[in-house]
Amino acid sequence: MSNRLLKAKSPYLRKSAYQPVDWYEWSEEAFRKAKEDDKPILLSIGGVWCHWCHVMAHESFENEEVARIINENFVPIKVDRDERPDIDKRYQEIVFALTGSGGWPLTVFLTPEGEPFFGGTYFPPEDRWGKPGFKNLLLRILQLWKEDRERLLSLAKQIFQSLEFQNKVSYMSKINKSILDKGLKHILLMIDYQNGGIGSAPKFHHSKIWEFLIYRYFFTKDKNLLKVIELSLDAMAKGRVYDHLLGGFFRYSTDERWIVPHFEKMLYDNAELLQLYSLAYQIIPKKLYERTAKGIVEYYKKEASDPEGGFYASQDADIGLLDEGGYYTFSLKEIEKILSPKELKVAMSYFGIKETGQMHHDPSKNVLYLHMDEEEVSQKTGIPLDEIKKIIESVKKKLLIYREEKREKPYIQTGTDLCLRVWVPIIKYFQTLGLKNFLKKQQKDY
Repeated sequence: MSNRLLKAKSPYLRKSAYQPVDWYEWSEEAFRKAKEDDKPILLSIGGVWCHWCHVMAHESFENEEVARIINENFVPIKVDRDERPDIDKRYQEIVFALTGSGGWPLTVFLTPEGEPFFGGTYFPPEDRWGKPGFKNLLLRILQLWKEDRERLLSLAKQIFQSLEFQNKVSYMSKINKSILDKGLKHILLMIDYQNGGIGSAPKFHHSKIWEFLIYRYFFTKDKNLLKVIELSLDAMAKGRVYDHLLGGFFRYSTDERWIVPHFEKMLYDNAELLQLYSLAYQIIPKKLYERTAKGIVEYYKKEASDPEGGFYASQDADIGLLDEGGYYTFSLKEIEKILSPKELKVAMSYFGIKETGQMHHDPSKNVLYLHMDEEEVSQKTGIPLDEIKKIIESVKKKLLIYREEKREKPYIQTGTDLCLRVWVPIIKYFQTLGLKNFLKKQQKDY
């Protein structure tokens, strides 16, 4: 039996249409219902591409007992963060202020007036990993709503007033050299000098940070900055956070060594990364950076663009029932059937393929990465470099065809409006602007 979300425009909301939870979209009807029934609101925000949204849906929102507790005691509202980024931004700020972290799925409890009093992200079905189980959390919130409502309402007022004050504060000021120097020092303290990137797990791309450092290097010729930039851009481009068969970056790495990514492909990430690697190639002319940038373009040309114009907003991480990365990963046994013995020998060195892979839910599956460059593979195998290059292209083509023909393709979400705002200006920028000449002019002005 379906719920209200069956008629939603959002594909993410429609995915929840057959859950036993009596979901509402964000609407006056939902808030009116909460006021009439004197019930708190359970707000769940996520995206069609979001692996942990799928996990929480399967574990909790498809559970009949959990759904009964929600339906009897809360007014549940489901929001697609891509459809309503304004709502997502508002409650992300609140949850971050309450817990020190944010993300998706975003889970927030509100008064019938829409004022939040508690929130978090993913909650497991039972107490686990230092997080309360979702069913126990629902029952505890319900108990407080019935027995200590005044404290919850007071807390909601305080949160609302605090955020209202923060929104009125202006942080605008003139940027001078001392501010840039302080920012640079802060960035350099955050860098992982062993693995590349910023901080530890989970590890994101942080494209704008690297752009800032590239510009800084261009003007100062500080060789220490160059080492930092290359360490991180190499690590991302060679790592498993990049799709080495077709192109395009996955959303982030779950570990500090860029080994196991979350496999969503997001337009806004790849738009920034295209700009980053195109810019980096102008300053540091590595073939790796050129190939990485071209791979992003190839992915969007082939898989994630609309024939009538525009680019799609995201591609899901999962296939089937929560098989994250299943479309992109390979076991050694699979690869042995696809490649010739000579190709297999080269592929195992080039992509670092082993009998035991990296995926926790299926240890046989390998996430491809650049374990060796072409020259190193040639030296190891004794095969001439020109032949190695041809074999690698053949390997990529065969593996790509295999995954396209034999596997379910992860869901791709259309998003023409988003792409026109984010992607097209970048394409025009590189088409119409001679970047080296632009930088030379900037250096002269500087």
